[in-house]
Amino acid sequence: MQHPVYCERCADEIGSQGDLVTVLKLPSVIAAYHVRCYGLEAKGLNAFGTPLNSVSLIWLMVVFGLLCLFLFVANSFNPAFLIIACIIPLLRLGSWLVVERHISHSSAT
Repeated sequence: MQHPVYCERCADEIGSQGDLVTVLKLPSVIAAYHVRCYGLEAKGLNAFGTPLNSVSLIWLMVVFGLLCLFLFVANSFNPAFLIIACIIPLLRLGSWLVVERHISHSSAT
């Protein structure tokens, strides 16, 4: 079921996933931006981190997951490292559940 997703900066509807950037932002937890609005917002004083729906976050999940797995084994199987390793994938899943699944897969025009 698709419903409109609106940009946090300009309040216009985001029409495709190609024009969507999701970021972790409090208090709304996951905020949606147009690519151009994200660029303008990131240039301001409150710079954002890595977008949740980017290739760089996937690489971060892989590297961080491997590091946590190594620390899990190296520290006598302490489950805290497995819990920490789940944080980034859960943020990515939240981004998809809250925003991305409601937008068409067509590229931006």
